[in-house]
Amino acid sequence: METNTIQFIKDVLKATDSPEVIDLSVDFIIENHGDHGVPIRIDGKRVYIPAKEYDTMSPIIRAGSAKIPVINALRAVTGCGLKEAKEAVEDMDNWH
Repeated sequence: METNTIQFIKDVLKATDSPEVIDLSVDFIIENHGDHGVPIRIDGKRVYIPAKEYDTMSPIIRAGSAKIPVINALRAVTGCGLKEAKEAVEDMDNWH
C-alpha cells in the first residue's frame, strides 16, 4: 500500500468515531493487503474468521444441528466468550 494511502487512512481513523467509516477502512485494508476472512458480528463488533472455518461452521448452523461444537469452535477462533459465541451462532444474519 502506498505511503499516501496509509497516511490518509490513519488521518480518517483519527478524525472519526463512526463505526461505519472504521469498518470501511478495515475492509479496504483487508481487501488490498490482508488475510481474507469472512466478517461476522460478535457482541456488536465486526470480527473476521478464516474462510475455511466459516465454510465448515455455516452449513452446520444452517442445518440446525450440532450448535455446541460450533460455539466452542467459534470461541477458539475468535477468543470471544460463551455468551457472545452462542448469540452469534443463533443469529446467522450477522455472518456476512
